Amino acid sequence: MLFEEYYSIMKEHGIGEFIFLFNDKEYMIITEFDRFDIYYQLISKNIFQTIEDLDELVNGVFFESKSLREIWDEIEILFIDGVAECDYDKETCSFNYVKSLQENGELQWSYYHSPTKSFFVQLQYAILGFLPFPILSALIPLFGQGNWNTVLLFSFGALFALIVGIIVLLRNKLSINYQITTKKIFVFNGLEFQTDYQNIKKVKLKKSIFKKNYGTIKVYVKKGFSLNYILQDIPNPQMAYDLIKENISKINE
Repeated sequence: MLFEEYYSIMKEHGIGEFIFLFNDKEYMIITEFDRFDIYYQLISKNIFQTIEDLDELVNGVFFESKSLREIWDEIEILFIDGVAECDYDKETCSFNYVKSLQENGELQWSYYHSPTKSFFVQLQYAILGFLPFPILSALIPLFGQGNWNTVLLFSFGALFALIVGIIVLLRNKLSINYQITTKKIFVFNGLEFQTDYQNIKKVKLKKSIFKKNYGTIKVYVKKGFSLNYILQDIPNPQMAYDLIKENISKINE
């Protein structure tokens, strides 16, 4: 592989893992992708460096006072995304980082709840999941299909599940976060969800009564579960709401 081919693939597509030898030292270049940015990890026995720009990766002095561009003809390529150089094909062997970056769009707005705040947001949903059990089980004795012990049984079972759920949430802290881009909305609440603007039916904004300049945005989707797309208790909700509405309008033009 010529340097120009490597550079072109990295710039237009991306290679996940590139392993080579230089002066009997093994080096690994790993492409990292965090949804909105591409960056690179240069790893060897004595090096672990994060590089944020492709041109810095190939032109920076990292290899015994030389750049990757300068040493290219002296290296021995061992593996390109797990296969030998002669077997490598970018379309079948490598993830298309550049395409994914373009599909995700340009980041316009983001918000991260702290782990403590994220716990209380999740707790609200856990309690909402608990409440139907004692309420619905009360229908059993009311309709003469059992006694009130049945209600207690269902209630204690649901309460036990709630307590276990709270313990799990406390031990596995996470940060709920939301992102709005020019092409999609991303929600992470333990699982990651994303939807493009063509899939959105409507958007509702509910401002907080108790917290000034805070509110919740509910995104209703055509395909999928709309409950997964709630941007809850966010600051400056009007700005985020206007961004979503503007992006939807651009798609529909």
